[in-house]
Amino acid sequence: MAMYEMAEPKLISRNFSKTGVIRPPKGLVVHVTDGARTLPALFNFFSLREQKLRDGSSTRSSSHFGIGKEGTIWQFVDTDHQAFAQGPGAPAWISVEHCGVIGEALTDEQIESVGNILSWLHGIYPSIPLRLAKNARDIGLAYHSIDTSWSKSGRCPGKPVIAQLPRIVEFALAGY
Repeated sequence: MAMYEMAEPKLISRNFSKTGVIRPPKGLVVHVTDGARTLPALFNFFSLREQKLRDGSSTRSSSHFGIGKEGTIWQFVDTDHQAFAQGPGAPAWISVEHCGVIGEALTDEQIESVGNILSWLHGIYPSIPLRLAKNARDIGLAYHSIDTSWSKSGRCPGKPVIAQLPRIVEFALAGY
């Protein structure tokens, strides 16, 4: 069981898999909720038996971690299991959702928290480098729309967040 000690454990009981996981993981994928504005709202959505998106389509989604605007971290899925955050990329990656809106930047607190998660993951899985992934076949810190097969809209997490990824790596390099 791989649980991050700085995260509040809020394990969901559905919408993840204990099988089909590829470990060690390739890295950490950054997402933005673009809907759930709080961690309790995100937890409630991930816990639903039938999840509906704004366009009315059904989904099964989850992430390993969620980070609130103030930097609070909740862990929804054990990192030894598969969250469903980026579709076909899910088995080989760890995922983190940030409460927010696509097109808006992460808060400084969110950047520090996700940097700390990346640093912790590097300690657990030394094969994860503390650097940006160039594409979905690479390793390191990635983002949801890095691969068109992962993201229907191709928008998540948004250009402002993608521009902040180097700062996340800086925090990870400093250690948590």
